[in-house]
Amino acid sequence: MGPEQWPKLVKAVRRQAERDEEYQQIFFDKFVKILEDQFSIPVSEHDKDLLKKTFPGRNEGDRVRITISCLYDMNYTNKINKVYRSVNMAEGDLDDVAVDLSGYIGVFHRKEGDPGPKDKHPFTWLELAAIFVKLEQNERNLKLAHIMRSIK
Repeated sequence: MGPEQWPKLVKAVRRQAERDEEYQQIFFDKFVKILEDQFSIPVSEHDKDLLKKTFPGRNEGDRVRITISCLYDMNYTNKINKVYRSVNMAEGDLDDVAVDLSGYIGVFHRKEGDPGPKDKHPFTWLELAAIFVKLEQNERNLKLAHIMRSIK
């Protein structure tokens, strides 16, 4: 069966599907009859067993139903597969591993080197305290946050 026949098959199966099951299930004998009579698709006993096991549905005594909801989604699945095939992703040499940049679990991943100005010089705790006493409350919080982020 070609792709042009697929919508016809879905419509034929949906017409025979059980209304009380919201068209999600069909009696197996009806499904096989549609395949063989309307679309000339032979279904062997082995194929029948596979279909029953793969798409099990609610049974009523000897009459077996199969779930056909996945048939309705195949059109969308094929469209998505076409999009995936059309995207050209370069193979990367990086592993897809989660990185804890903030060090929440104790492992810091920061770049090597000095990110700040080159004229840094050490200062005492009193000099640090004097800087923060002079700052306004909001500016003090921003400066403290910047310093905490800069500490290695």
